[in-house]
Amino acid sequence: MKTPLRWLCIASLWAVSFQITEGCVRDLQVGTDFPGNDVADVLAPDAEYCQLICTQHHLCQFFTFLTKDWRSDNRVFYCYLKHTASGKPSSTRSLAAVVSGYSLKSCEEPSSTCSPRVFRDVDFPGVDYKFLYTDSHSDCQTACTTDPDCQFFTYLTDTFDNPVSD
Repeated sequence: MKTPLRWLCIASLWAVSFQITEGCVRDLQVGTDFPGNDVADVLAPDAEYCQLICTQHHLCQFFTFLTKDWRSDNRVFYCYLKHTASGKPSSTRSLAAVVSGYSLKSCEEPSSTCSPRVFRDVDFPGVDYKFLYTDSHSDCQTACTTDPDCQFFTYLTDTFDNPVSD
């Protein structure tokens, strides 16, 4: 009966020491890729939001985000959530139009799970699930905030030029 309790105490101490030694790394690494070790990919408007998603994901320890300047293929705004047994990237490399960083789970200050920021001229084509007519982007944002399935929204103005219909 003493052995399982001793093992549990050791495991708990290890978890505490791991959290302390890893620390809180808020800085984003522009032009750095953490290749491989993907557990999920999602769309995000910027690297800070990708970091927020990583922080909220149960497995994510670090991430790589492909910026609006990504030209190698059509994966602009992709956020790759990553995990390794060590908690650190297996490797790093310099790569243009990417930003990498770490989960903020180990930071003492809690992070907000909802970002009030609005991103002008950003659209995530192909992931629409609902269309609404609203008077302003703030009304659209409110509708998204109150919908539990809504992750982000796109608000189109009267001056929107639809490339599909051209």
